[in-house]
Amino acid sequence: GIEIPYNQLDVHLKKDNQDAAAKK
Repeated sequence: GIEIPYNQLDVHLKKDNQDAAAKK
């Protein structure tokens, strides 16, 4: 797959978590 720097991946995960929380 596409390699993403760990810090960038962490940012994406945090954004995903925020999006999921906002949908509740």
